[in-house]
Amino acid sequence: MTLQVRAGRYLSLCGLVAEAAFLLAFSRLAIVILPFRTIASVLDRPMGRTELAEPERGRQRKRIQWAIARAARLLPGETVCFPRGLAAFRMCRERGIDSVLSYGAAVLPGEGLRAHVWLQDGAFGITGHQASAGYCVIARFPAEAKGK
Repeated sequence: MTLQVRAGRYLSLCGLVAEAAFLLAFSRLAIVILPFRTIASVLDRPMGRTELAEPERGRQRKRIQWAIARAARLLPGETVCFPRGLAAFRMCRERGIDSVLSYGAAVLPGEGLRAHVWLQDGAFGITGHQASAGYCVIARFPAEAKGK
């Protein structure tokens, strides 16, 4: 592998992490200042892109997973599941991955009522899916995904 190829890949990954960091910060701010119905209306908009096919779809999912996790570690403060889900949802949409954002709740022993957000592309989890067991889905976005 030549130095140019390595440098190109490195810059591509840096750009992906920068995109994820921006979207995470923007999502954290949006959650604080916007009512949930406004966020929900944005999530319900149609994708407007041609869906990406496998195997490129799988590669992009993994890149998005990695970039969100990496950027979340780099940002100050804690980046919980909701902003991670919003940022990954946007990144998926930009790449032609019609993912589904699920918002769930559960009563957990010792913790009480808890909410959780996770993002999936069919059977493949992108963010938050590892902790989604036991949560009852309250809403899915986009709205047409309710049957998925």
